[in-house]
Amino acid sequence: MLSVSINLSEDNLSLQGGLFKIKNGETDLETTFADLDLKEALAKMPVVLTLEGKGILHKLVDADISKIKLRNIIPNIKEDEFYVNYLPQGSQTWVSLIRKDLVDATLKTLRIPFDNIIDFHLSPCQVQWLNGKVEGLPKQIGDAEVEYQDGKLIGILKKSSPLNESLLFGNTVEKDVRLAMISSIVTFSGLNKNQVNSIWLNNRKNQEDKKVYYSTVKIVLGLLLVVFAGNMILGQLAKKDLNQLVLQTREKENIVNRAILLENEAKEKESFIVNLGLGSNPQFSKFSDEIGATVPKNIQLSKLVVNPLSKSIRKNKLIQFTNGTIQVGGYCKTSQDCNQWVTILRDLEWAEKVELVEFKVNKDNIGEFLVKVDF
Repeated sequence: MLSVSINLSEDNLSLQGGLFKIKNGETDLETTFADLDLKEALAKMPVVLTLEGKGILHKLVDADISKIKLRNIIPNIKEDEFYVNYLPQGSQTWVSLIRKDLVDATLKTLRIPFDNIIDFHLSPCQVQWLNGKVEGLPKQIGDAEVEYQDGKLIGILKKSSPLNESLLFGNTVEKDVRLAMISSIVTFSGLNKNQVNSIWLNNRKNQEDKKVYYSTVKIVLGLLLVVFAGNMILGQLAKKDLNQLVLQTREKENIVNRAILLENEAKEKESFIVNLGLGSNPQFSKFSDEIGATVPKNIQLSKLVVNPLSKSIRKNKLIQFTNGTIQVGGYCKTSQDCNQWVTILRDLEWAEKVELVEFKVNKDNIGEFLVKVDF
């Protein structure tokens, strides 16, 4: 099985990973891409795909999967335009999503056949499937640093320092294949089998059907060769039986091809409705609480938005957020009151920049303001 990882934040997209197999109950890297005819391998072998970086959103939701109503979290978004991964974590759920058109464009650029993908991961959340199954969950996964509390994934941050870990689950693993190995372990183990999207399950079934088909053809061809050799010795005694075997082989081939065709037609007609959520800095609750604690009595807050939209939502366009920003709006009597509060906000240890974006007096002679806090 090929396990492939792609960093969408890189200017020049490239494939990392290798050919993984199970040996003695453990997942091992058998062959790196440098030793493979990658074009041929991608065309013929099942692929576990892992994406990280730009365009992927992660959100930790305080609800189990059955209770998540993402259309209530983000209105006016068509859920069938996204691939979504759900990862249950006790009473909470990690929701990771990416636009389908971004994935399709990436696969086309790197010439990865869509039908060969049998599992799909959005890093780094997939590591939580291994919680309690392996010792020593890594703190750096791909291009991200992760935080754990009581063995649970609670935070995702952009990696701030070069990877200095050489061991992964007690084994020495090169950094270029770490992501692919983590995903291959999850897929091999079947820990995520109840949450695999039906798209990838259909692809997996098609791959298994093709494997059975080619194995059947090889067996039948081998039998035909034996029969042919017998015919050379025994003359025409087995000619009738040989013709019957050929006919049966063709009938089986037609049945398999028809089954694959019907499955492909059904797959094209299916409408997949998936859920959607927003990624956010996992510390936003802490930041919001600290902002609220600084609000003086003469100021009334009306809104607080973490990572606001940078552009309005449009069909077939990538959703863009102003990451690392909190917008705070409210009311006060004078601009002096607002300026004094802005000065207090600038003393927050995590606040990189605090800016009074707007202040105006409304028709009721009450000041309205908008403050932006970068973190």
